[in-house]
Amino acid sequence: MTITFEKRKKRDKPLPRTAAERLGVTLHHKDSVISSLDAAHYNDLRKYLDDIYISARTHLTGSRYSLTKLVHEYNGEVEYSETQKMLDEEWKNGYPLAPPPCNLTVAKAHVEAAVAFMSQTITVDDGIWSANTDPTRISQANAIADRLRLDAQSFAHAQELAAAFRHGFICNLGGVFVEWSENPIQALVTDIDTGESSVTLVPRAGNVLRPVDPFNVILDTRVEPHRMYRDGEFAGYITVMPRTKVFDRLRLGEWSLPASCPDYNPYEPLRGAYSSDYMLPPDSHGDNIRGEDVIVLYARVFPSLFGLSEDTSPSVWKFTMIGAQRTIVAAEPTDSIYLPVCLFQFDSETPYNINGSLVSQLIACQRFISYVFSGYQMSLLKNIAGGAKVVDGTVVDLERISKAAMLGGVIPTTISDPDKPLSNYVADLSAPVDLRNIPQDINLAFEMMQRIFPTDMLQQVANLERATQYQAAATVQAGNKRNVLVASSIDSQMMAPLRQLMVDNILRNVQTLEVVGEDGQRRVIPTSDISLAEMRFVVSDGLSGLDKLGAAESLQQAISNMLQMPQVLQNFDVFGAINYVLRLRGSNVDFNQFKLSAQLTAQPAPEPASDMGIPAGLPGGSFDDAGAAMPGGPGGGALPTDGALSAVSPEAILANTFGTGAQ
Repeated sequence: MTITFEKRKKRDKPLPRTAAERLGVTLHHKDSVISSLDAAHYNDLRKYLDDIYISARTHLTGSRYSLTKLVHEYNGEVEYSETQKMLDEEWKNGYPLAPPPCNLTVAKAHVEAAVAFMSQTITVDDGIWSANTDPTRISQANAIADRLRLDAQSFAHAQELAAAFRHGFICNLGGVFVEWSENPIQALVTDIDTGESSVTLVPRAGNVLRPVDPFNVILDTRVEPHRMYRDGEFAGYITVMPRTKVFDRLRLGEWSLPASCPDYNPYEPLRGAYSSDYMLPPDSHGDNIRGEDVIVLYARVFPSLFGLSEDTSPSVWKFTMIGAQRTIVAAEPTDSIYLPVCLFQFDSETPYNINGSLVSQLIACQRFISYVFSGYQMSLLKNIAGGAKVVDGTVVDLERISKAAMLGGVIPTTISDPDKPLSNYVADLSAPVDLRNIPQDINLAFEMMQRIFPTDMLQQVANLERATQYQAAATVQAGNKRNVLVASSIDSQMMAPLRQLMVDNILRNVQTLEVVGEDGQRRVIPTSDISLAEMRFVVSDGLSGLDKLGAAESLQQAISNMLQMPQVLQNFDVFGAINYVLRLRGSNVDFNQFKLSAQLTAQPAPEPASDMGIPAGLPGGSFDDAGAAMPGGPGGGALPTDGALSAVSPEAILANTFGTGAQ
């Protein structure tokens, strides 16, 4: 009898459901360009993007070490020896035997002053963007400038440009990526008719500026930086995004996985070493776990070769890749002939070379100041302690003296030969150091830093207030030569294409703009009716605000010219004209605050006032306790208006305003 056993079938373990399946959503969207690509076109596109990405990262990796070392020294990091590490620990524990060497961040303070100077020079006081064009298109330019100022307030353009200036001064390469953003935000909206309030999504759109991170930028190094937007083949950047946010964008359809890629799990455990191309700032000391690399790459491609569209001409597309595998999740045309990146170099003669940066030129002075200051504090401590001395142990028992000092007493010691001086038994190993010239040496290094890049122009101009106009102008012009050169270079390299790209985004994405006509009335017109109004800004105008003497001179000339033409006062807005002239000269003064009230202007012309009891420089009339003119008093205290101004001498009013020396 044969007994056979039936082999039990092994039960298949069910696979765990993905996060998308549990939420009932899909991460593969059919309307996406990436999901619609077949396997051949997708592989060709990914290979092309991967090749240009690796070539750009290879060049960046070569300069990463020197740039990291420069940033460490720029931020004041000191590499201690073993002996200096022991001194540092003793110093922290309260034993100031010898302070460790220090690295003063004077270059960092100098760069921050340079960034503030450039921000004040290139931008304007009443708004970061300004319009200056021919009179036939001034209303259109003002409409675009108002929209640019709105974007500047919404997306912090001033802060992003300051970061771009800072990066350019540190690593000789700075700039911004210009991106049009349309992100809905929750807002409380109240209906005017019903008065009911509700929370709704309001579109928030505008030009977003992303400063170029020198450690995570992707550039076509075959092209000079300032020509990258026009002649470059590709440009991009790397960021890190939380994995849940990546999954949310895939879920909402902003991104889409290709057909050959499995679903994305935001909570999948990270096994082994996490491979990431993103480099954290050298001094952050952070860890990049639970994050996903997001690579944004702008490239000029032939769309028809990769199945993106049927267009056979080259165009700029924006590609988004995620993860260490660099999976393409988004592809969209930019509808522009330019790459949306604007770059500049502090030293245009050394492209992509950090040795030409401002910090590289200032580091030598920082090293000298730190070396002198480190020696100064050590010498100062030694001088306070009285220097280093040696005592003959056969004459003076140092151990007995130290024990007696601890007990509060003194043990006398007998010298064998009283006729010999005490100096025969006590010898100085080092005399006190002369520290009188130390401040002069440090100030000399600071003067050298000002030679490299002057940043104390505000103090120089303030000291010239008592000088004549021509002396002040000559001194400011001599000191600002290098500043104007650098500011003009940055304006031509980065700011000029930046204005053009932002205006193009507005004309392409905004439907209507508010324009003020010649009659002073506001009306809304479509952007298709607005011709391209060129945004121009003269860099030297930004320096006028620093010259207080020049601003006062402009104010005097403006008032003098207006008072000499009474017919202008009747037909034009004099206060608006004065404000415009002062803004052109860099002085942000609102002359409307000096208008007389309606009650005072309605009073009759004043009678000649007596000279008795009237202080010099004040109009005649009666005044109350608060110092205001009384309408019923003699003289009325009001100036004549309209045509009556012709009877008043402009020289007399100017002399009463600025003093008898006004011309």
